[in-house]
Amino acid sequence: MKKRVVSWLLTGILAVSMLTGCGDSAKQDNGGSAETEAAAETQAEGESGNVVNGIDISEPYEATMVLIGSQQADQQMVLDKINEILMRDINTKMDIVMLSMGDFTTQLPLMLQGGDKVDLVPVINSFAGTFINNKMVLDLSGYVEQYGVNMKEAFADMGEELLYTGCINDFMFGIPVVKGSSGVSTICMRADWLEEAGFTREDIKGVEDMDQVYEKVYANHPEAIMMWMTKGNTADSRYEVTDPLTDYNGVLLNYGEKPEVVNYFASDEYKELVTRHYEWAQKGWISKDAATTTDTAASAIQAGRAFSYYTPGGPDAEAANSAGSGTEMICVPVTEGQLTTTGYCWNSWGIAQASENPERAFLLLDYLYNSGEVTDLINFGIEGTHYVVGEDGLYHYPDGVDLTSSSYTFNQGWELPNQFRGGIWEGNDPDLWEKNIEATKSAKHSCALGFAYDSSALSTEIAALSNIKSQYIDSLNTGAVDSSVELPKFLEELDNAGMQKVIEEKQAQLDAWYASK
Repeated sequence: MKKRVVSWLLTGILAVSMLTGCGDSAKQDNGGSAETEAAAETQAEGESGNVVNGIDISEPYEATMVLIGSQQADQQMVLDKINEILMRDINTKMDIVMLSMGDFTTQLPLMLQGGDKVDLVPVINSFAGTFINNKMVLDLSGYVEQYGVNMKEAFADMGEELLYTGCINDFMFGIPVVKGSSGVSTICMRADWLEEAGFTREDIKGVEDMDQVYEKVYANHPEAIMMWMTKGNTADSRYEVTDPLTDYNGVLLNYGEKPEVVNYFASDEYKELVTRHYEWAQKGWISKDAATTTDTAASAIQAGRAFSYYTPGGPDAEAANSAGSGTEMICVPVTEGQLTTTGYCWNSWGIAQASENPERAFLLLDYLYNSGEVTDLINFGIEGTHYVVGEDGLYHYPDGVDLTSSSYTFNQGWELPNQFRGGIWEGNDPDLWEKNIEATKSAKHSCALGFAYDSSALSTEIAALSNIKSQYIDSLNTGAVDSSVELPKFLEELDNAGMQKVIEEKQAQLDAWYASK
């Protein structure tokens, strides 16, 4: 059900490296506008039918929500149903603007700067700094503390600290979506080829066990690539054993066990990874053009050209990858689960600076964190028309309707405030939400969870490091070059570009953050 979106602008990527955790200060901050303070006083006096969570709803309000997706044929029909519920509960109507991912990166900033009527906006963390610096979104710190009733409850199971990961220097740009984020990396394999070679998932305890598997599978299918990789989508971001502290320009090793910032690319862990991949490439197990190809793993699996690939894990990993690849896939964890600021707060919900009534917009946002009814309507449409609920409790298309014929196929739960309040589509585990919560709770928490650094004084170094990495990362990670030759060159160029300066600044900020806890 989840769809992965990539390809961000460099300015946005640089902006995210400004992130600094705001958990404690956000929780202590009772600030906000004069209107928020007045509404809080109303709440203290006791709520009436015209007040919800301390916010006056005596007058109707129409809010606009921006979603990343495509316009749906029955969108107005669904909106009418949504608005019946919202008017009943919080005297609010909602309009939805759909933007494709391509349009989102260019059009949404123009809408926010141009003063368009926008209230609720998706904030991808790589754009957060740009949104703040250009005064496109509001600081939500005070709003959360005074009015965030449902969102606080939504994060209670997994840890309230996750609610406060959407910050830059005490400025809370967004409320993270509620999601499972175990941070585990897996190798996903064709189940039929694995069985044919005489192996089961229990035979694979780590990435080092893949050599024996690849050797036998390759003997049966010499025409296929054993480990599929592509440009820009290689193991540094798919085989995660560190807290990347936003950008991998200085990380915490061993899942963020200790608050000691080091150069990941100079670590034994990275050397072992690229050495292994070079050996695999020499055996023909990784494609010779892996560093340059953009063909997806799913398409390669479907065409019988590949056996396996790295992918993020989780309770829904096998169902999602099997559906995407068109054949049964087995996803075996090759790292432990981890929870980092970067991993959890990838996407969040903010309120536009130009919102005509920020308190009412926030009330709607808080409402969405608890409403399964509205979540299902946005995600799947109207029950009985666009989906039905099976005896097993899973959702599926009505008889005679499929993906190609349905007039409402949004199905983008990953970006909604709290998809855990909604239903689960067929092909997934009926207990998916509970398992995601447990996986997130059991993941190793980085010692820097809630922290990210401010790189505003390091823009020259960050740009130089990004340029150097773009020259080396793909070829090293895919085994296209001999790591014993190219890795020392890479490290030297990183040093010359200012890696150590960035590491020292990160360390200083991390030390200060620890001291303030």
